[in-house]
Amino acid sequence: MEELKNFREFLNEEKFKVGDKVTMKGGGDEMEVTKARRMFGSKIDAYSVKKSDGEEVEYDEGQLKLAENDKNDYANSEEDYTDNMVIEKIKDIIRYHELDPSDVLEEIGQEFGIAFEFGRGQ
Repeated sequence: MEELKNFREFLNEEKFKVGDKVTMKGGGDEMEVTKARRMFGSKIDAYSVKKSDGEEVEYDEGQLKLAENDKNDYANSEEDYTDNMVIEKIKDIIRYHELDPSDVLEEIGQEFGIAFEFGRGQ
């Protein structure tokens, strides 16, 4: 179940892309992401942002959050995601984080009130 906890945290993490509007987690003025890079020897991403005065600075992902009016998720995306695209993304996440698919299905069942029954084929 620890993997599932990590998976939930991953889903709640806000990753950014160039052009996203962000603020510091503690609040403050909006900034625009101009560059993204993986920090050396780390799983943490660093983001260069342009402040309202034009200054460019770099922060790690833990210091930033998406600006409230720029939430970047499937529900608010302008891109049309097909069911297949969403399912493939979910499968990629499960593989990448080495989650137990049974744990994921159990959690989905609890979330949506679905009783999954798993058995071996006859």
